[in-house]
Amino acid sequence: MQYSTPIPLFTTIIALNVAAQTTVPPVLIADLEGANAVIEPLKVCKANNELFFETRMEISPGRNYEDLWKSDGTALGTVKAVSRFAYPWQIALMDVSDAHFYYIRSTPLGDDPKLSWIAIGNSSSKSLTSPSTSGTGLVFNGKLIAAIYSDPIGKEMYTVDPATGTATLLRDINSTGSSTIGPSCIFGQNVFFVADDGKKGSELWVTDGTGTGTMMLKDLCPGSGSSSAGGFTPLANKVYFSAMNAAGNREPWVTDGTTNGTYMIKEVNPSSSTGSNPRDFTEFGGKVYFTADNGTNGRELWVTNGTAAGTGMVADINNQGDASPHDLVMHNKRLWFFARNAMSVIESLYSTDGTAAGTKVQISLPQNNNGHQLVSCNGRLFYRAYASGTSRLLRTDGTSAGTVYVAPPVAANNDPIANCKSVVINNWLNFFANYEGAGMKLWKVQ
Repeated sequence: MQYSTPIPLFTTIIALNVAAQTTVPPVLIADLEGANAVIEPLKVCKANNELFFETRMEISPGRNYEDLWKSDGTALGTVKAVSRFAYPWQIALMDVSDAHFYYIRSTPLGDDPKLSWIAIGNSSSKSLTSPSTSGTGLVFNGKLIAAIYSDPIGKEMYTVDPATGTATLLRDINSTGSSTIGPSCIFGQNVFFVADDGKKGSELWVTDGTGTGTMMLKDLCPGSGSSSAGGFTPLANKVYFSAMNAAGNREPWVTDGTTNGTYMIKEVNPSSSTGSNPRDFTEFGGKVYFTADNGTNGRELWVTNGTAAGTGMVADINNQGDASPHDLVMHNKRLWFFARNAMSVIESLYSTDGTAAGTKVQISLPQNNNGHQLVSCNGRLFYRAYASGTSRLLRTDGTSAGTVYVAPPVAANNDPIANCKSVVINNWLNFFANYEGAGMKLWKVQ
């Protein structure tokens, strides 16, 4: 199957008219630290339909406070959930469950970072005194699955029980050193991760949270070479990801959690020394879409049903080079994304029904603008347009006339949107912005 029909060069482009500066006002949720506070929102998480986030506030040059917050999208429900960490203490939010924040804490003395956690709404935290951590983690079945470093074992996978404060080594995968960088994704009753046992290279492993249930799923690149799998995306009751085969080509793979059900879908670019480098796996219409470079058409939009025969290019959007589709989002029974065609350097918002004929430009962004963070929320699409050091949030129904800026009546700052993701809570898009130039605030728009 190959949908290689190019998009005609004369496809109608609907230019986004921003001259009128039409806006829709957002609703202020919380001012956080008050007027003129220099707030920098950092990592943002969502759990149980609530927003959890970390902030850093400058109190003087080189001195900061770092805090952990939670919000249900209302002013009263936006609260500081963890006591303030003053410089030179630093924290890095790892993951959130319905009961605990997990974070990495760096000490004032420059010691190894410590894995810490705190019950939401509690004022006292706990930390692992040994071993220390410098990895990543995911909340799984009420515990944290994390890559933790200790001497002399190195970095291996542990479970951390917040109730008892104990860390349990799942398995010493590499007896001569560190094996893993951390968990990658949760699929059913298992966590997938990549580990190197010192013999077969970096390969795909799986754990159910027990030592006996921690094992290599499959040696994707047989021998001592590494498949270095990544981009794990649970979709359609399977996990899609990219990995290198024995030839060193990075191609699309899929697994159902079993050894026999783990395989390379198709070698999209067999002539390359690097492969097709697939990414942005997204489910739509019972199939999985992704972007890849087959070595002939450049990076374009592809589709697969999990078989080689059912894998093909949807459309050659840019028949003179890379279309570079990105931010794939399902919305109103179509798949939406940003891409560039051969007519100009202008990036456009596209939609597709999964066929070449049904792939079309919806709106084109203003010149020199790039679209990012496309989100579907309550019947509309939201995205951020970046250009010349500015970032603006827009809402669209997929037409030029229905595309407006999200901004309050008075917005003096031309670069208001924070560099962290927006989150949908109760059909409202929650985001951080500094519209007046007087500090970041938490807003929402519908």
